[in-house]
Formats: sequence, structure tokens, C-alpha cells
Amino acid sequence: MAVNPTAPIFTTTTAHAAGAFATPYTNRDGFDLIWRQKQLQEQMTLVEADIREIEQNANLSDTEKMFSMQMAMNTWSAISNLRTNMLKSVADTLKSIARNVA
Repeated sequence: MAVNPTAPIFTTTTAHAAGAFATPYTNRDGFDLIWRQKQLQEQMTLVEADIREIEQNANLSDTEKMFSMQMAMNTWSAISNLRTNMLKSVADTLKSIARNVA
């Protein structure tokens, strides 16, 4: 089992606690989909805020504004696609496991 040096930085909550108690993130063997989706959602929120700032920034020329907007939208789209593909991959794996068990 690998040791995560940034473990104290990140926290996660269990479904049972429902946000009542935060526990330090523990790096385990496996894939923590909820934690990863939460991290990606936070990144998407930051990109959305950047997009709003770009729209409101009157100091940018049209070319600068369009270029900045395109870069921000590409970033947002990449994160969104990653989140979707992760969920599809896990769903396909679970479906395959259920099919093999039945």
C-alpha cells in the first residue's frame, strides 16, 4: 500500500456520516470514484468562475477574449468528458460483474 504524503490535505466524508464528520483521505488499493468526482467537480467550478470573469473583463480585446474563452471551454469540456467516461467505465465494469455472477 502506497503512502500519500498529501493525505492530511484532502478530506472525504462517508455516505453514512453524510458530511457530519470529515475524515482524512486514505490512499488505498482501488479506485475512490466519489473522491475523484468531487475533485473534478471543484475544478469545473473554478473553470466556470474563470469563464464568467472572462465574459465580464472589459480590458480584453475581442481576440484575447475569444482565445481565453476557447481555452477555458476546452478545459471545462475535457474535465466534463473525463467525469462522464469515468462513470461509464465503472458502470460497465459493474454491469459485467453482475452479468458474470448471474
